[in-house]
Amino acid sequence: MTRVLYAILFGLVLGGVIHIVAVLGLPRVAENDAWARIAALGPDQAFNPIPRPGPGVDTLPLIDPAFAEFACRFRLDDNPVRIRATLPDLYWSIAVFNGRGVNAYNLNDRSVGQKPVDILIASQDQIADIRDNPPADFNDTIIVDWASARGFAIIRVFAPTPADTRDAELAIQKATCAPYPLG
Repeated sequence: MTRVLYAILFGLVLGGVIHIVAVLGLPRVAENDAWARIAALGPDQAFNPIPRPGPGVDTLPLIDPAFAEFACRFRLDDNPVRIRATLPDLYWSIAVFNGRGVNAYNLNDRSVGQKPVDILIASQDQIADIRDNPPADFNDTIIVDWASARGFAIIRVFAPTPADTRDAELAIQKATCAPYPLG
């Protein structure tokens, strides 16, 4: 009888360990991860619109239909990335995610007192290079210390009406998400 209980207990523990490994390991091997889904929206280093949810619309999960949302994928292999945008006088937020889709940095219209928004995403080595010889236009730049080689930024603008959506789209057309050359 004791052997049967040990076998059952061993089976439950082994099943639990296998379950935990599968749940925690699946995001690392999934092919259709956040990085791949953002790639389907358009070219890298440019803000691409994320379709709003609706019947028959394939979009990202958890998209609020009251917001116009735009995504930009980037890599920090050679240069940091600088995001600049003058956003409308509506509620907006910018969230920066690592390549696996984990939110690493965010801000909104209430936390930034400047226009245009100016964000530099760089590795520690790139930040050190910039601090050695800082450009004159970096007074109001928000510098984000980035530990990953790749990531993406999402800008969300509250746009419940078609006119607000047009304003958000016009602002994003002028926004940049481009490599910043190191001098």
